[in-house]
Amino acid sequence: MQEQERGDCIERIRILPSQLRALVADLDEAQLSAHAIPGEWNVAQNVHHLADSHMYAFLQVRSGLTADNPLIGNYEQDRFAALADSCGPPVADSLDLLEALHARWVALWRSMADSQFARTTRLMPDEKSAAAGGQVRTRTLDEILASYAQHGEDHLDQIRRTIQAGQAAAET
Repeated sequence: MQEQERGDCIERIRILPSQLRALVADLDEAQLSAHAIPGEWNVAQNVHHLADSHMYAFLQVRSGLTADNPLIGNYEQDRFAALADSCGPPVADSLDLLEALHARWVALWRSMADSQFARTTRLMPDEKSAAAGGQVRTRTLDEILASYAQHGEDHLDQIRRTIQAGQAAAET
């Protein structure tokens, strides 16, 4: 990855918590917990998932910096999303957690030498991909950076769609 692209990804990670906080700031508990789109998580689950997933990725990066090609276990995101602390409001703790986590993560990314972005981790397949014959994936820290910059934006989009679907349902 080129330095400019890397900087753009780091910036996207830096601003995600404030974008997320602004997006959900005016939602009440019913809006946070409504399953407005069948088969998708509600707004609260998306917020909690971002905190869970990005904590997990932060630790992957730290492991990749401190061990040679470490094997990282995976987690079952749908099972995490079904836990009591992830199903609904309040979301303030996850927003605060994400804000603090991203501050540290950005500081870590910015401290890294170019050569460190080429370091690798190996990620075990999750339950779904393992059942489909998925294998251990090797990823560079650059790939993790790009993936999680996009991951945050994908969930912002999912939350926007969920909010819009809930508003449309309320108008009918």
